[in-house]
Amino acid sequence: MLSAILSNREIVRTRKLLGVTKRRRRDLSDVQFLKNAFDQAGLSKDNRIKFLKLCAVGLTVSLSLGLLIGLDVGIVLGLLIIGLGFIFLKSAGFKRALAFEKDYPAFLLSLRSAVRTGHDPLLALEHSVALFPSDSVVRSEIAKVVKAVEEGKTEDDAIGLFAASIPHPDVALFRTGFLLSRKQGSSLAPCLERLVKTTRQRQSFRRKIASAVAMQKLSSFGVAGCALFVPVMQFITAPDDLTAAFDHPVGGTVIVIGAGLVVFGFFWMLSMSRQKL
Repeated sequence: MLSAILSNREIVRTRKLLGVTKRRRRDLSDVQFLKNAFDQAGLSKDNRIKFLKLCAVGLTVSLSLGLLIGLDVGIVLGLLIIGLGFIFLKSAGFKRALAFEKDYPAFLLSLRSAVRTGHDPLLALEHSVALFPSDSVVRSEIAKVVKAVEEGKTEDDAIGLFAASIPHPDVALFRTGFLLSRKQGSSLAPCLERLVKTTRQRQSFRRKIASAVAMQKLSSFGVAGCALFVPVMQFITAPDDLTAAFDHPVGGTVIVIGAGLVVFGFFWMLSMSRQKL
């Protein structure tokens, strides 16, 4: 009974360490949020500075246009620039997670084979870095663990660094299973086999989703194209009527609201079919 209680406490402690159960309260400060977004996107220090400079230039231009044309125009442009920057970071983070998942099953299989032949899991993890190309995300994450071990950090801290900046749902389970197998002396191979099956099922399900929503995405592009084609033809054939409609207080409001609804519906349809890990 005492050993079971101690084992459960060890599991809870390891899960809390790696964030598998209850998540810690997130730091909602702008600096921490931006740092997490940069880490997930995998941007280097130079690229982060370039990104911040581009955003600063865009916001400066938006503020200048707002002072010249109108405050509402400057606010809209500023929010648009911030939104585009956020979309860029989220897209880069998602692509990085997909690149990681591409080599992740091979990494798990190589580690399972090494563990089954009697190798130490930590040494097998360090030696698996040679299996992947230099531009592989998995290789860079393994290199972080190796560097942390060489710097003298504890095994818990070193394994906790593996894919810590990648929003993948299965990585925390790998870290938990790895540490528990080291502390409790259990075999890591069955855990790795289940993780490989889960990751491959996730990849297969994502491919099925992409093929299922392909027609819906195509229809959203068609609807948005038709909505854009109508005012363009109106402007070519009868520009005075379109100008008069804009000048009318009710007509201009209706056109702006309609265009906003079309844009919102377009992005809403894309977000409904967006892939997730």
